[in-house]
Amino acid sequence: MTLSMSTPEDQVTDALARIRTLGVPFCAVHVAMSKLKPDNRGYRQLEIVSHLFEPLLNHASARLFLLSNKDFLLLTANPVMSVIEDILLQIQSLFADDPFILTGGKNDFFQTFLLQQEQDKLETLLAQKPNLPIATSHPKIEDNSTHIQEPIFQKLNKLVEAIKQIPDMLPFL
Repeated sequence: MTLSMSTPEDQVTDALARIRTLGVPFCAVHVAMSKLKPDNRGYRQLEIVSHLFEPLLNHASARLFLLSNKDFLLLTANPVMSVIEDILLQIQSLFADDPFILTGGKNDFFQTFLLQQEQDKLETLLAQKPNLPIATSHPKIEDNSTHIQEPIFQKLNKLVEAIKQIPDMLPFL
């Protein structure tokens, strides 16, 4: 028996295939965290953004994915667009000083898709080569180290699971 590790993108593709067969209106929201400067894509920032989605995730009909390039993708059934818009405004305000947002990128920071009409557009977006951050330096590897680093997607999946376990730490938002 072969154990294969699926990437978050594979999980999204599987979810989209199931959604296509349902008659329920679904919405997808893509947050392009990969377009922000690296300092704004760290563990803490990802944790804060995922917490902002909590009101939607308390329902069984919503699922949040952290993609390999640190972008977020929310899939939700019967979306309440006013709630989604409020969350997106909060996320945008967190990164208002990022050069991408300051130079007019705020229109490209979020994308929403009504899957009954636009699922093909979302699938095209996901099929594109991920905008993975480029390392500016290589980590030092010690010769006597027996540590094998986990693939990044496994770390990101663990991050998402850990975030789900943390109580709401942001009552001020």
